[in-house]
Amino acid sequence: MTSDQETLLRAELQFRWKDLANDFEDGKKVTVDFLECSKKAGDTKYFFRDCKEIHFKDPTRGKTIWLKEGGGEIIVPPKVDILVLGGAWKEEFI
Repeated sequence: MTSDQETLLRAELQFRWKDLANDFEDGKKVTVDFLECSKKAGDTKYFFRDCKEIHFKDPTRGKTIWLKEGGGEIIVPPKVDILVLGGAWKEEFI
């Protein structure tokens, strides 16, 4: 992924990020978890709560494209992987 592609993808992720509309109780509580979104066939919606760090990563180079913390929800395209540190998360297939 070129730096121009990273810039465009970062902007797309920032546009897609929303505050958490509804809290959730059934999420997976983690210390560290790696979500291989790049291996999914299409977009997936993820919900995050009380996360120390959420790294949206380039799956080809492992580089963090965008870093977020706290909670929110996002529809993630299959060209991104996610590293979650602390907190809880869940996914919803769309």
